[in-house]
Amino acid sequence: GPRREADVTDLGRDHPTEVLAAEEALRNTIRQILEVLGYTVAFAADSNDLLRLARETSPALVIVDAPSRTETTAADTIAALRAVLPNAGIILTADVPSGAGRADVTALVKPFSLADLATIVRRSLDARAGSK
Repeated sequence: GPRREADVTDLGRDHPTEVLAAEEALRNTIRQILEVLGYTVAFAADSNDLLRLARETSPALVIVDAPSRTETTAADTIAALRAVLPNAGIILTADVPSGAGRADVTALVKPFSLADLATIVRRSLDARAGSK
C-alpha cells in the first residue's frame, strides 16, 4: 500500500490529504532552508526509520515532529534516539512547548517561522560544536 507517515495519519484522520500535503510542504521548506545553510538533510518515514538513519549517519542534529496526540510516542522516540546519539542536538517541534519533558531537547513550538527554525538549528549546532 502507500507509505504512511506514522505520526501524521493519527493527526489527520479527518483531513488526511491536507495534513499530509502540509507536512510535505513543511519538509520541503525545512530541507531547502537547511541545505541553503550548508547542511545535509535526510528525512525518516517513521520512528524505526529514524533510529536506523541515526545509527547509519550519526547526524549532528535531529528534528522530531510531534503531532499533539502523539506526545508519549515522541518521548519514547527521543529516549531511544538519545541512546543512539548521546551528543546530538535534538529539536522537538510540537503544538505545545514541552520538549517531551527533557532538558536535553530544544522545543520549537508550531507554527514557527523559517527564521525561528534557522536560529534554533544554528544555536543547537553551535552548542554541540562548542561542547566537543
